[in-house]
Amino acid sequence: MKKVLLTLTAALCLLGKAPEAGAQNLVNPNASKEARGLKAYLDEVNGKQMLSGQYWDTWAEYVKTNTGQYPAILGLDFMDYTARRRQEGANPTDIQKAINWHNNNGIVTFSWHWDAPTDIYDAAFRQECSGTTGGDARWYKAFYSCAVYFDLNDALNNPGGAKYNLLIRDIDVVAAELKKLRDAGVPVLWRPLHEASGRWFWWGAGGAGPCKRLWTLMYDRLTNHHQLNNLIWVWNCYGFEHGSPTDWFPGNNMVDIIAYDYPRSTSWSEYNSIHGNRGKNFGLAEVSGIPDPNNFNSARWNFFVVWSDFVRNNNSVDYLRRVYNDPRVVTRESLPDWKNYGFENNIALNKPVRVSSTEATFGNIASNINDGNGTTRWSSAYADPQWVQIDLGSRKNISKVVLNWEAASARSYNLEVSDDG
Repeated sequence: MKKVLLTLTAALCLLGKAPEAGAQNLVNPNASKEARGLKAYLDEVNGKQMLSGQYWDTWAEYVKTNTGQYPAILGLDFMDYTARRRQEGANPTDIQKAINWHNNNGIVTFSWHWDAPTDIYDAAFRQECSGTTGGDARWYKAFYSCAVYFDLNDALNNPGGAKYNLLIRDIDVVAAELKKLRDAGVPVLWRPLHEASGRWFWWGAGGAGPCKRLWTLMYDRLTNHHQLNNLIWVWNCYGFEHGSPTDWFPGNNMVDIIAYDYPRSTSWSEYNSIHGNRGKNFGLAEVSGIPDPNNFNSARWNFFVVWSDFVRNNNSVDYLRRVYNDPRVVTRESLPDWKNYGFENNIALNKPVRVSSTEATFGNIASNINDGNGTTRWSSAYADPQWVQIDLGSRKNISKVVLNWEAASARSYNLEVSDDG
């Protein structure tokens, strides 16, 4: 019989999974570990608890001061990062704020009030803006459709043209900032092109078709070109109040979560009738009045994020305290280690291990098998058969066995488990 050499690279793993009730894969198959951990946690609590959230760090501090708890999610914006804003003196610090929040075990969401890249009226008053900005159509209102005459459909119909290239320029500017978050291990609940079906923002003014094409362009540019694998794609949509919401849906393969802004009493039931078959969690990306946890059984939103000072203007301090101290509401203080959530735990890590033999002179000892270090290894003597035995210490639920088996003489193996602990 041919003698064998069995070589394992520090990676015999017996895995026990964390809960994954209702778990859904992210649309990006290359999503980062942190993004997958966050999504696994959101999936696990979906329907059981509701994550709290707040736009801007100053208002998150307001919540902490009045409730003793921080919101789980901090909302930030890329509005001040694009060219005109910088030219006018903007010096945004949202990226560092996001990293700081993440380092305190918080979750980050980003919106983008994207100024049209060109064709801005920059007028002190336009009658068309009376209902949205009080008539103000100056450059800093250029995310509103009434303040610009940028034709998105025309830009998209001319790839490589000047206006198309300006779209790419702005997306690339934001990509550079998102890379800083990626490199810092920060996943992002990424909510671009929000409230499109309302048509008050330029990306929705031309209707569903151009907006969906812009979403597809952005998804491809950020995911495939820039390799931004830290994004969880949140698509923002209304119910029936702005026409058919299904017309605006970019596609299941480019959306991870569907989120409503400023819900009505019928919004939960509408969402379920419209999107219930898509297999997506439903969140509240912007609210003014915080949803009452006492109504959670009839409207099980995955999370809510309060917009800016609405937390003070539309919620009493007593109500805020009640919400933030309700066990159905997740605060930053009550978040688990979500970065590693849903991943299989190596229950064999550093447990006592015995082997049939060890190859002489190389130092590839038995404890290297399950030390969690991919640079160490165990190798057996050239003899047949060879075996490895790991004592887990007690009964365990084993969902998977992973062997990192280097190229060697051995070509097959048997797995055996004890049923008596």
